[in-house]
Amino acid sequence: MPAIVAGALALISALVPGFFVLIALGFSGGRLTAVEWGLLLIPASVTVGLVVGVVLLLIGRAWIVLVVAAGALALAIVGGTVFGGWAAGAPVFALVSALLPAAAAVLAARPAVRGWIALRRAQRSAG
Repeated sequence: MPAIVAGALALISALVPGFFVLIALGFSGGRLTAVEWGLLLIPASVTVGLVVGVVLLLIGRAWIVLVVAAGALALAIVGGTVFGGWAAGAPVFALVSALLPAAAAVLAARPAVRGWIALRRAQRSAG
């Protein structure tokens, strides 16, 4: 059960950086400099990492991908809000946006989930 909740929270968390990339591309019309493409690569890679982490978690392959991607997103949101002024007008949105991936990371790293993944690996290798 914690794995399913972690996966759902991670997919919801992936919406924030995913929409950011789509909105930035929409406003730019696709005409970005190399530096701007590099800056968009960060939220795009976090989004891909979260989706891949959810898939790997739910098929019983790995939990660490989801934990790293969700933890990185939560830290980036908190750091950007505290030090960069990202959410000057919407601190509640920033708090919720940081709590969802943090909760996904904590749930995916629970011993019950890690044990379930280890059991699935053992079954596949025996099987």
